[in-house]
Amino acid sequence: MIPLPHHLLLASFLPFALAHSHLEKLWANSNEYLAWDPNSETPSITPSWFTTNRAGNPLPPNALNTYDIICGKGSRAAKTAASIDAGSTLTVKWWQAGQPFPNTHWGPIVDYIAPCNGSCASVDPEDLEFVKIAEKGWIKPGIYPEGYWATSELVDRNGTWPIRIPEELAPGEYVVRHELIALHVAYEAIGKGPYAKVGAEFYPQCVSVLVGGSGGKMVTGGVPARDLYKGSEPGLAIDIHGTDEHSDYVIPGPAIWSAA
Repeated sequence: MIPLPHHLLLASFLPFALAHSHLEKLWANSNEYLAWDPNSETPSITPSWFTTNRAGNPLPPNALNTYDIICGKGSRAAKTAASIDAGSTLTVKWWQAGQPFPNTHWGPIVDYIAPCNGSCASVDPEDLEFVKIAEKGWIKPGIYPEGYWATSELVDRNGTWPIRIPEELAPGEYVVRHELIALHVAYEAIGKGPYAKVGAEFYPQCVSVLVGGSGGKMVTGGVPARDLYKGSEPGLAIDIHGTDEHSDYVIPGPAIWSAA
């Protein structure tokens, strides 16, 4: 049997990939919350940000310098914030159409946080300046022809992902920006420069949190989400097919915040 070129092989998965994903639930300080579901447009009160992204579809590279990249397509601030102690873990769960996330969408998972400098319910998303607090990319060879990635681990964890709130973070309201990046069609951006119409796929989701504790570390050095990526970085305009070895993979975005 003659193997299909990887772009044709990926096309064969299309019917299964049309339903991508979004957050279903989250847990903070042992409390469970339903996340915003853009398909049913419920619940109205949740710490996860509202979006208009029906079907949980991705953002392309040409959205990286637009409003939508901040917290998702048509996003608006959540009306409440989840209380959580500094140093503890915010756990989120991705789920849609009977699966966490397509297991053919290999790539990194990146987490950011930004202070709201007041209530996150009334913050202007354009004013948020994020620092990176965690990242995970390629993990090991095997399992899949492209190797085992952070998104592969998320699928194996039944869609759940832990996000540790920095232990020294000062009390207050913050936006946690949690993002999956899928690289299965990232090769399409090679040579096309910044903000191409095709390439890596971006799945940002935001959660408002009220951080407690006695930490005194203020977030400094953050950047607007529009400035996180251009889509032409080596870790975004890349062909991950043909090998399962990606130990030299560089996760895109700024360095992890020194207090994370």
